[in-house]
Amino acid sequence: MDLAELQLKEVDLHASIENNCASIRALLLLNGVQVINKIPEKTCVAGIQAYIDSIVLNFITNAVKYKRSEAKEGCQLLIALEETDTHKIVHFQDNGIGIDMKLNGGKLFGLYKTFHKHPDARGVGLFLTKGQVEAMGGFITVQSTKGLGTTFSVHFPLQ
Repeated sequence: MDLAELQLKEVDLHASIENNCASIRALLLLNGVQVINKIPEKTCVAGIQAYIDSIVLNFITNAVKYKRSEAKEGCQLLIALEETDTHKIVHFQDNGIGIDMKLNGGKLFGLYKTFHKHPDARGVGLFLTKGQVEAMGGFITVQSTKGLGTTFSVHFPLQ
């Protein structure tokens, strides 16, 4: 299915984040992960509701999975918005264990690629997330420092 065939609709990003956090609240509490939703209420992106929900859930659960317990400020995921002339950019910034981008950056979104020894790592989540973002006409960029955290930036084109 190409972009022309997709039925993109306005999706409330703030609500998607809040709903996903509510659905996994027990997991967040159990792991001591605080999600800070800085997306203004009623902020919408052009997309597919199921894809947006899946993307948001993947980045939240990755922040839990790859948390850095010794972080002095506690385990956090900050979700913030940046707007340009062409895109709404959603930043998912965690203070987790990070990724060695020199070693693994080129393989980051590969199917079945894992970079940490977490027992739940399957190498599917980022692969699917990238495909969903691209199917809606967007793209993802990544900045990470091993031991300090990762920022995934999802670029949604303006309609």
